[in-house]
Amino acid sequence: MSSKIPVAISFTGIANFLGVVGVIGSLVFVGLELRQTQKIAIAAQVQSRAEQITERQLIWLQGQWELGYRIRTTPYEQLSDEEKWVVRVDTEWQKTMQQTNYYAYREGLLDEEQWSVIAGRILQS
Repeated sequence: MSSKIPVAISFTGIANFLGVVGVIGSLVFVGLELRQTQKIAIAAQVQSRAEQITERQLIWLQGQWELGYRIRTTPYEQLSDEEKWVVRVDTEWQKTMQQTNYYAYREGLLDEEQWSVIAGRILQS
């Protein structure tokens, strides 16, 4: 009769061990999910901020495509002070978008192909 007790204890020990492994695995999974969720939330915040900055900087330009065309086709030295200001605002917008895109790439939210297109645009600026 005593030979049955060690076998029962070993099954209990195995069941306890598997339970502990399951709990640890669940905790690791939840931790990874939380980390991913945090990255996505931060990226959404960065994107939202970029959109707000973009709207703020470009709202005044609505309906003035001629001005946008002029600042892109006229040498900087020949622009009026107002047009030079427009160029500076546009440059700030471009830098904001580049920073946002780089952050998204660094966090793994853009793949290499997407990043290579964006990096090419950055280098052309």
